[in-house]
Amino acid sequence: MADTNEIISCSITINNSIEIKALSESAIGKLSGLVVWDKMTPDNKPMTFGGNYFKPTARERAVIIKTGSSVFDYELKAIMVAALHLGTVEGGTPYKWKSVVTRIRTLIRFCAFLQAKKYTSFRELNNTPKIKLRNILNDFLLLPKHQGGMDQSKYTSSAKTAREALILLYVFGVVSKDLLATLVDELTITKIVKHEAEHRLKHSIIPTGVMKSVIRASTEYVEVAKNNLDAFVRTHSTANSRIKLSKTKDHRVAIVTANYKTLDELDVTYSFISRLNLHVYTLVLAFTGMRDNEAYALKNHCHSCRVETGEEVYTVKSQLSKTTDGVIELDWVANKIVYDAVELLSKVNDIYKERVRLLLKHHSHSMSDSDIKDYKKGLKSNRLFGIRHTKHTTRFIEASRSLLNSNVLLIKRVGNSKILRNVGVSSVFQDSCH
Repeated sequence: MADTNEIISCSITINNSIEIKALSESAIGKLSGLVVWDKMTPDNKPMTFGGNYFKPTARERAVIIKTGSSVFDYELKAIMVAALHLGTVEGGTPYKWKSVVTRIRTLIRFCAFLQAKKYTSFRELNNTPKIKLRNILNDFLLLPKHQGGMDQSKYTSSAKTAREALILLYVFGVVSKDLLATLVDELTITKIVKHEAEHRLKHSIIPTGVMKSVIRASTEYVEVAKNNLDAFVRTHSTANSRIKLSKTKDHRVAIVTANYKTLDELDVTYSFISRLNLHVYTLVLAFTGMRDNEAYALKNHCHSCRVETGEEVYTVKSQLSKTTDGVIELDWVANKIVYDAVELLSKVNDIYKERVRLLLKHHSHSMSDSDIKDYKKGLKSNRLFGIRHTKHTTRFIEASRSLLNSNVLLIKRVGNSKILRNVGVSSVFQDSCH
């Protein structure tokens, strides 16, 4: 069992702000046996605070914290725990592991850079004259990789990477904000603005004709699915209601065993929505202007319509958890096509979520702990594009962002006709699992 709460109470002070305690080496040693996460390292040892291998889940990237200094190691590990479990202020939103691991790796590089200058703790920077600290930070940003720096002249995005990591040092009270914040801003903000200005337009442009064909194909698919929605809802709701009658010991075939007389009807109505995720996703991206990560995070029933100055205004609300505190909500202007598509997909998802709730109610005794956890997690996330639609089961999508980034739609010319093809997303939106 993890000792996260004890680690936090021993190493972190929470009083509106979140501050890493300055512990002696003997006090640090007392933390070494505490379990950070209830997982095993590659050499089958507990993931303890005194170890050097860390990642909260099996699917995540790991970070190795092994600087050779017990104090540096402690500071890095405490920052890691604080960022992932507490956020930047009391009651704030914790960082996601992907953000944490990137920042910790950058701080490890900065640690090695400081060790070459005989520093033994980040806190020693508080006693460094401001002009000397400025030179240290500037050298860290500019020197090439083989000299321990970020090589900013070659890797123009490194200013942002360094800034995001260095900020944690004063956010968590390791280094004085008054001393560090202005220097970090001075040395990075201009470079970040320059980098983003030079790279923001370097995106491929879809030819107008191709885009129109993609939109037309997706609109037509959604229209057909919409016309057959009532039949789908009626058939699959009835099938769901019979889940409680199934005597199977395998919850995955509960629908089949309880509805064997109507399987053909289930298959026919399913065929109208089997690729609905893909086409709704396409329309959302095409008409709203949101990026794919915003579309990926949309919730069910995130669409709305209101009347302004006598005209209907359609919007889609996105919610994103950034590495700053809280959740950012944005209303994206849409149109009737997107409104109808999101409404349709939300209603289809409602049927699948109902199926999961009934399976949990009547067949949880035959499920593994992992299945139960995944089902509950999927219901809680309530993502619009979070369900893989299958004929007789429900599967929640836990794909990495990279999979959806490969969600490429092509128009393939076959003779005189054009066929919409999905490339690279078979593991996400493909109807291969029935």
